[in-house]
Amino acid sequence: MFNPDVRLRPEPIPTDFYQNSNGHSLKLVQDLVENLNINMFLLSYWVSTGFLSFHGPTVSQIAFLVHNASSFSQPSSTINPNPLFQSLSHTRASDITLLVFLFVIVIENKETSTTMVVLSSQQATLNDLFPINTCKPTPTTVLKGVPEVDLSHPDAKTLIVNACIEFGFFKAVNHHVPLELMTNLENETLKFFKQTQLEKEKAGPPDPFGYGSKSIGTNGDIGWVEYLLLNTNPDVISPKSLHLLHQNPNKFRCAVEEYILAVKEVCCEVLELMADGLGIEERNVFSRLVRDERSDSCLRVNHYTACGEVEALSGGGNLIGFGEHTDPQIISVLRSNNTSGLQICLRDGVSWVSIPPDHTSFFITVGDSLQVMTNGGLKSVKHRVLTDTNMSRLSMIYFGGPPLNEKLAPLPSILMSKKEQSLYKEFTWREYKNAAYKSRLAYNRLSLFEKKSAAQ
Repeated sequence: MFNPDVRLRPEPIPTDFYQNSNGHSLKLVQDLVENLNINMFLLSYWVSTGFLSFHGPTVSQIAFLVHNASSFSQPSSTINPNPLFQSLSHTRASDITLLVFLFVIVIENKETSTTMVVLSSQQATLNDLFPINTCKPTPTTVLKGVPEVDLSHPDAKTLIVNACIEFGFFKAVNHHVPLELMTNLENETLKFFKQTQLEKEKAGPPDPFGYGSKSIGTNGDIGWVEYLLLNTNPDVISPKSLHLLHQNPNKFRCAVEEYILAVKEVCCEVLELMADGLGIEERNVFSRLVRDERSDSCLRVNHYTACGEVEALSGGGNLIGFGEHTDPQIISVLRSNNTSGLQICLRDGVSWVSIPPDHTSFFITVGDSLQVMTNGGLKSVKHRVLTDTNMSRLSMIYFGGPPLNEKLAPLPSILMSKKEQSLYKEFTWREYKNAAYKSRLAYNRLSLFEKKSAAQ
């Protein structure tokens, strides 16, 4: 980590760099960075997470650093400290971090091979500069024969159940949702993500709905992602969601509403086919929870920008866009553009495989709630997203959830037909959702609700 005692020797600062150094500090830095064509998405991370704050003297030092960046460029993997880096009075470690971060990006944009900076004999790597998780580079295994189900096929119910037993996951085709409707929402959300960071953050921070960047939840999970989370539950009032819908053009709101209506139907159709495949007489036993007017469903749009410059600094590791997790709801219906990144964990609990993208289809994943209702017959699947160095990925996920006060437990018909004991305690969706929000992404949340005799 950085030594907080590292100091820079004061240097003359051009007078015009002091202008607006208090209330408009961020704007000044933005102008400087944009003039040098530095990736503003990277800088915005530091601002959105509150990791750095701007003050007059620090802004001046940053300005001077960027202004003199051309004199620092050296095509080597380490840089001998410029006199500017040898003495700096009264500067916090986080501000030093920003200086080094900007310096690395400046060097990187000058097409040199510099990937590290040495300050007072200390080496700063990506982990010091950018707290994003990475995966060790491993040969990519693409899942061959992704289970694919034509929803209009007579055997769809059996194919769905078999795929969910083996993988907890399948690709749905012939779903009758027009491609135009899907691409319309994709285009409208991309317009939002292309706004300046300051504009986007008017819809944040998430409550948990609204706009978020990098921080996933409130428990320390970080990913290379910015996102929109939109509420569909009338019992939950989200000021951020309302702001987002009212402050954006009517086309945005219409695209969201049309997409939710269409994908909700796909979700319910799949759930009814599942019930048929499981031999449950009441075929709407799952779908009625999503169709309920108090259903606590939601729509999430994740945007993973290309990250070649940052991934280069990581030593070849893949940046994690969204860390491994299971979805807490009943099922999730995902649609993405044609950029890869989605991976699922196989049932051995160790092997990860990449799922080839298909922008015309939906990918269905079993959630924790469905696992409980089927007494573990259908298990939720761990999945994650890795970033792409060259192309941005945009995914839209509809999470089909029950009403907040709905009691969840294994279905009596399943317990009777299989002569099984219940593996889980009864709980409400509200209780489980609250537990999920209080835990890290990778945590096995269902372990809190397993019956002791079943867990041992």
